[in-house]
Amino acid sequence: MTGPDFEQAGQFVAATARVLDRRRFGRLFGPDGPGPVRDAVAAYRNPDGGFGHALEPDGRCPGSQPLAIALALATLDEAGAWDGELAQGALGWLELHAPAAGGVVEADPSIARGQGVRPVRPAHPRPGPGHPGPGRARGDPHPAGLRAAAHLAGPRPVPARRHRRAPGPPGRGAAARRRLDVQLAGLVSGRGRRLARLDHG
Repeated sequence: MTGPDFEQAGQFVAATARVLDRRRFGRLFGPDGPGPVRDAVAAYRNPDGGFGHALEPDGRCPGSQPLAIALALATLDEAGAWDGELAQGALGWLELHAPAAGGVVEADPSIARGQGVRPVRPAHPRPGPGHPGPGRARGDPHPAGLRAAAHLAGPRPVPARRHRRAPGPPGRGAAARRRLDVQLAGLVSGRGRRLARLDHG
């Protein structure tokens, strides 16, 4: 069993990861010292001593957040890059924002203001001549929503039809020839659905 390919992992991290994670990788699996990790963590620090700016990726806001502070301190400790000034500022923010009942909140209310994202509505161009328009298939007069609802509803029940006696063979004579002419005309025009079965014997 082969071990992890750190060369390929390093290439992937260098191409896709943010600066902080590239510095962590270089410290934990490469020759880099703790300084670059400390500097990368410090870039997420706010003037109030806390950390924000999506240091913790789930907190997409610039303001300081407890989760970002926890990740900042854990990263400094993991890389052996502990910095007393950064730690003291973070602890001061936590003390200042501690709930009256004690403990630490997981997310400061400011996170709601920082993560507000307005939904983007798709812009449909005005359909030109011959264009079915949004939500419609070409040649289909019904919107896509109605087609989907009909599909989910399943097939419609087929109403019971009264048993009708099928017409017999045309027979002979002038009346039979007229009946045959009507049936053939209906067949040619596409309207003849209930044709008498002819006797080919």
